[in-house]
Amino acid sequence: MERDKAADAEDCKARGNEALKAKDFDKAIEWYTEAIKLAKNHVYFSNRSAAYLSKGFAETALKDAEECIALKPDWGKGYVRKGAALHNLKKYDESAAAYEKGLEFEPELAALKNGLEAVKQAKEQSTQSSGLFPPDFMDKIKASPKLSKYLEDPTFTQLLTMIQTNPQMLQIAAQDPRIQEVFSEILGIRFQTPQDDAEARAKAEEEAKERERKRKEQEAEEAKRKAEEEERLRREQETPEEREKRENKEKAEAIKLEGNEFYKRKEFDQALAKYNEAKELDPENMLFLLNIASVKLEQGELEACIEACDEAIKVGRSVYAPYEQVAKAYERKGNAYAKHKQWTKAIEEYKKGQLESSSPAVANKLKLAERKLKDEAAKSYLDPEKAAAAKEEGNVLFKEGKYPAAIEKYSEAIKRDPECAVYYGNRATAYMKLGDFGCAMDDCKKALSIDPKYVKCIAKKGNIEVFLKEYHKALRSFKQGLEIDANNTECIQGLQRTQMAIRTASPADDQLRASRAMEDPEIQGILNDPVMRRVLDDMRDNPSSTAEHMANPGIREKIETLIAAGILKTG
Repeated sequence: MERDKAADAEDCKARGNEALKAKDFDKAIEWYTEAIKLAKNHVYFSNRSAAYLSKGFAETALKDAEECIALKPDWGKGYVRKGAALHNLKKYDESAAAYEKGLEFEPELAALKNGLEAVKQAKEQSTQSSGLFPPDFMDKIKASPKLSKYLEDPTFTQLLTMIQTNPQMLQIAAQDPRIQEVFSEILGIRFQTPQDDAEARAKAEEEAKERERKRKEQEAEEAKRKAEEEERLRREQETPEEREKRENKEKAEAIKLEGNEFYKRKEFDQALAKYNEAKELDPENMLFLLNIASVKLEQGELEACIEACDEAIKVGRSVYAPYEQVAKAYERKGNAYAKHKQWTKAIEEYKKGQLESSSPAVANKLKLAERKLKDEAAKSYLDPEKAAAAKEEGNVLFKEGKYPAAIEKYSEAIKRDPECAVYYGNRATAYMKLGDFGCAMDDCKKALSIDPKYVKCIAKKGNIEVFLKEYHKALRSFKQGLEIDANNTECIQGLQRTQMAIRTASPADDQLRASRAMEDPEIQGILNDPVMRRVLDDMRDNPSSTAEHMANPGIREKIETLIAAGILKTG
């Protein structure tokens, strides 16, 4: 039984790796979590840490990295994960210490060396000038009649500070035309647009395509000439028996084509007769048997179809047919079973075919069959009454502080009744107790997709956003909850707590929030809105107009969002 669990865990890890490579981070996290449930293996925590960090949940990634190290303290890669998470959190000294600790165990691990070098550079950039701006950069802006007026806008100066602190943010900040203008005039940096070299790229691509087309034509001509010459020589050397066999093969192929025409017109009896005739002329060609199998499947004769496929495999093996043809026979068996919803047998045949010759199309059919089998199992597992019982058991465990066990019960409730938002909400609360805010946020979103008016879960989502310092999102969540229930205590207190956090945030926190917020499409939309640009310019040039603009509910909401995100300063 233990071996089965270990194998299942490795399978979950492999599926997680595939999802991670495809940048499907949510699916990767889901598979790694399943692997961890089956076996507390340091590699699974390491992989899930990487997935969380890729998704942007550095705190949760750090927690997994520490779990990994706790399980295997002498494994260098665990320290790579910890160092990367701390680097993302801008805890440079702690990040460097993690990499150095890992090097004590694996001094030649490149990932540790590279990570340590990167965090040292990041720390240096955070404490000194990035080197992107020359010493007289600001003086040149102030001296320019055209550019100096931009310095009156706090959002513009904030963008410059953000670029100087983190040059990687340049491309994002350059979406502001004023940044492009300043860098072009003072530094001579020109920001390319997709249209700049479109014609050159198109011309180069067209020329490459033409060269490739001519090369393929020449190769095809040469191959055709060579094949014709080889066939001519072979026929000259044929014995009477070989000539008869060849002619029978040619006749069989022609008869098969006649059968194909009947098949296309769904005249299956006539098609079957032609395929049988072709098989008699050329009994070593397994493809004719596969044609017969196709007809039998169309006629609803599953057993006859399977028998024809098995005979085709036998013939193919005897004449050393190409692996692709044998794989085709297994695929056809799989198709037959799939058509009759015998998913377990279909999966078995598809897997056999993939061992003969791997095919992306069959891989997709295999995944579909596995999904169908899983769906059928899940449907048979549904039981709302048992789901409710599992939830109650989870509640008891939660009150006892046994959060991992409570999560297992809530997960069981979800499997039994996946359309109940409350179960996801309860599990989110348990994840929050464990500090797993990534999984908690996923559960909140799932619960709200089922019940958008689930105020308690809206409040949970807001609390997570406060923890992540995404105050502009937290404000929106709490206000959304109050629109549904104006007297909800959690949303009222959450809103007050968020507003207090915004007012008391340190300059370092503001800068970190602003750099993160600049990647948010909503913030970009507000900053690039022509109406909002005029409003912000007016507020800068005429501060007394602020009250008038704030009286407009739509404008007020956007201004408050910019303040909460750390983009806009007031007072």
